[in-house]
Amino acid sequence: MTINMKHLLFSISLFFLSFGSFAQSINSLPYLEPFDDYGVSYEGHEVRPSYWSVSSMHSNATDNVLPYITGQYSSSAPGSLFIGQGGRARLPQITNSIPMDSLRIKFKLMSTVANSTLKLNLSDGSYYPDNFIEFASITPTILNTWQTYEVWIDTANALFPYIKLSTGTIDNIESLYIDDIEISYQNTCERPINLNVTNISANSATIGFTSQDNETQWEIQYKSSFDISWSNATTVSNITTNPYTVTGLANSTPYDLRIRAICSPSEQSDWTTTRFHTSISTLPYLNSFDNYGTGVRIMPYGWTKISDYNTSTSTVYTYNYSPPGGLVIMTNSANNYVIAPKIDTSIQLNSIRVKFQYSVMSSASGLIVGVMTDPSDTNTFVPVGQVSADFISVWEEKEVLLSSYTGNGKYIAFKTPHNSQSIIDNLEISTIPSCIRPGNITLNVSANSATISFTPQNNETQWKIQFKQSADTSWANVPVFDFSNTPSFTMIGLLSTTAYDVRIKSICSANDSSEWAYSSFLTAIDSLPWTDSFDSYGTGSTVFPKYSWKKIVNSSNNINISISSGGFSSPGALRFNTSSTASSYVVSPKVDSSIPLNTLKVKFKLKIQYNTHKLIVGVMSNPTDA
Repeated sequence: MTINMKHLLFSISLFFLSFGSFAQSINSLPYLEPFDDYGVSYEGHEVRPSYWSVSSMHSNATDNVLPYITGQYSSSAPGSLFIGQGGRARLPQITNSIPMDSLRIKFKLMSTVANSTLKLNLSDGSYYPDNFIEFASITPTILNTWQTYEVWIDTANALFPYIKLSTGTIDNIESLYIDDIEISYQNTCERPINLNVTNISANSATIGFTSQDNETQWEIQYKSSFDISWSNATTVSNITTNPYTVTGLANSTPYDLRIRAICSPSEQSDWTTTRFHTSISTLPYLNSFDNYGTGVRIMPYGWTKISDYNTSTSTVYTYNYSPPGGLVIMTNSANNYVIAPKIDTSIQLNSIRVKFQYSVMSSASGLIVGVMTDPSDTNTFVPVGQVSADFISVWEEKEVLLSSYTGNGKYIAFKTPHNSQSIIDNLEISTIPSCIRPGNITLNVSANSATISFTPQNNETQWKIQFKQSADTSWANVPVFDFSNTPSFTMIGLLSTTAYDVRIKSICSANDSSEWAYSSFLTAIDSLPWTDSFDSYGTGSTVFPKYSWKKIVNSSNNINISISSGGFSSPGALRFNTSSTASSYVVSPKVDSSIPLNTLKVKFKLKIQYNTHKLIVGVMSNPTDA
């Protein structure tokens, strides 16, 4: 954070537009504006808070550079105030009965573009020239993260009755979001600042801070982050040491903690709040990402994220294996890191397995699992394993064993490389089993048979296998086949053009077997005509024919191919939404080797949006390699 204090500044606006009524003024405190009571803006309809005015320094100002309430990001849902390049937003007038130099303004601020600056000014209310005094300048150094700021108005600046918010310049792209504004009287007992949590263990954490009033006594409260109310928080009073160690905490638990200064028996400061997560000392650690809500800026409690570029996204969203949430990790032209809570020093990282459900939204997607010694420094990231997906928009179970890790790191981290859109769900961090399930499963499919091959993980020579039609949801009555010596098995007697599930396990000894390893496949087409109306899959932006078709999406901009409504025959059609700079591919089910492809014709209904659009039909030998 960068805050610069200045005194007198006179500026001339290049252009001014105003919205709202000026009838109401601020005549009592605290004044609260959460931007949640007006609805949010949408295309062609801008929403702004009542009794505010907005303007722009641009001579060609249009609505999209004027501040407005958006639902894209918010610290408290549903809305926040967006201020872009050259934008200004002026609060209602503060009445003469309230001394300006007795006030402070508190708010949440988030920047999505580097070097964006918010300027806080006092204005006389005139339009041209616009006379104002700048009393603070804030440039967030952490992007895509809500931070709390508090600024006091001092006597030297308290000349005008309006508070005006503006961006720093009209020459650079700036993107700022403001939420939860509070204007109140300055507290003569100032709250502690620079609150930090160190030496985190399974059951304790050390709290450090900076006092501002030479006070020598403080009070702390802490509670589980899942408890929205402080009414049942644990209170520690009469604290006289800084730093202070909080003990008796539960392991693997996210906590909210707040501290205030005690300046006298009758005078206390406001609270300063932080969040931390005790170390994971009991395995398995499970996280289904279902208890945090969903949105575009929601992180699991106790997790952190680092992005090398401001368009990267990490959030709990509605893409999920088990509702309502899954952890989306996306990036365009840079790396993106998401870091789990600290593993306790009592657990060796090379004894851990990381298992999760995995899905992707583009063919280029992948996920690297590694370990970090410092969760704030990407240079400490050591890759251990990498996963990819066989299908787009299909959930697959993945696991990475950390047995090869030899460092001292205690933070498991997930890294998405460039142009990757990955989702994980139902995460399990556990001890590596004594008998590990088969890995590197591949399938060679024909119309009536399929051969599964794999890599043994324990030097075992015995395995069990089951396979069934995917339409059968239970494994209870499925026959079990035992085989040995050679790590492959051929399934026969299959129906053509039918989806199957298969699972296989290792037998390490008479009393020790692995978990099942799963896969799915579709048998080949061996009879004609073969048809697909795309009407049996449902419709939506993430819907695609499971197992039967494959797609390769060569784009980093969330371009997608899905089953959409509005088909020639209802309800569905296969919709291509393709980048202007890269081709995308959709691959039909395999045609059996008994049918020569040069004897076939392909017939379909086609609808295009523009005359320049075209569809090319061809043949592939490898459905994953364009």
